[in-house]
Amino acid sequence: MRHLLVAVDAKGYGSANDHVQGLIQNGLLRVLEDAAERAGLARRTWFRQPGGDGELAVLPAGESEPKTVENLPRELAAALREHNRDVAASARLRLRLALHHGVAVPAANGHLGAGVVAVARLCDSTVLKAMLAASDADLAVAYSERIFEDAIRQGHTRLPAEELREVRVVNKEFDQPAWVWVPGHDAHALSLPDTVRPAEETAAPFPDLATAPEGRVDAVICFAEQDVTLAERLALRLRDRGLAVYIDPWAEIGSVILHERERAIAAAPNGVLLFSRAALANAKVMDDYAALLSRVHAPGGGRFVPVLVEDVSLPELAAIRQPLDLTGAHAEDESRIDLLARALRAEPSV
Repeated sequence: MRHLLVAVDAKGYGSANDHVQGLIQNGLLRVLEDAAERAGLARRTWFRQPGGDGELAVLPAGESEPKTVENLPRELAAALREHNRDVAASARLRLRLALHHGVAVPAANGHLGAGVVAVARLCDSTVLKAMLAASDADLAVAYSERIFEDAIRQGHTRLPAEELREVRVVNKEFDQPAWVWVPGHDAHALSLPDTVRPAEETAAPFPDLATAPEGRVDAVICFAEQDVTLAERLALRLRDRGLAVYIDPWAEIGSVILHERERAIAAAPNGVLLFSRAALANAKVMDDYAALLSRVHAPGGGRFVPVLVEDVSLPELAAIRQPLDLTGAHAEDESRIDLLARALRAEPSV
């Protein structure tokens, strides 16, 4: 379910003419093949989803994470230098590369899952584009928080953590820290546009249960793993409305997720559960359902809100409550999120 994920995209492809676009596509494949081979990676075993000027790759379980995190970018930078020596300036190949470790599930037209969304958002982020432009380098690399904390900070690669620049990536529903490496350049010395804020000037992506005012958590959102992308987007939209929300993917790195969820449920007066076919078939989610119901009926409890993300029949104790319908086109209706935020802010019944 969880895989190493690599996304790459070429700068300036859309503004190039047909001839140059062809050169970029051919060059992209050549440097990726060369870099993977030199890095000791078996690119032929990867699931690759091409995109003309880019590619999403889902790596198999046996592929080396240290080689992918360190060797692949190093060798890609070297392959780009060699490639660009032999081409006209108008056809120079410059790439953005993003690496993440997360959920990727085979689907009808490639892969789906929160991990796939995350690595795509990192690769297409304004801050990564700005750092590539500011450096005039051939390559800029963005590492997700999970990759940085688990592989780089822990010393599983030779990449010095201090050489990477922490930034905040805000791209559509995605809002998380990342670490950028620009091979051959000092990432910390790069001047970024005013519209791109450094990480230290931005708010944390989620409330720390230990440091939130008086330990406040307004609501816990529970869901099936297949619905994680929907859950994260809902949590972000509620956070934007001033609510302190807990979901499992926002638990602190290294923490025991079960314990964090139990602690959050005990602290939060409100519970939200995303109902889908996957949720109803998942025993863990049904355990969460029972725990949320117990909490809202305990002293200081607030509301349990069933949220429909698929057209399913609700269990008895959820069916007696007014649900929030986020199926289909309703998922984009911000007024419905306003209603949910208002309900979660309401004082608990006495």
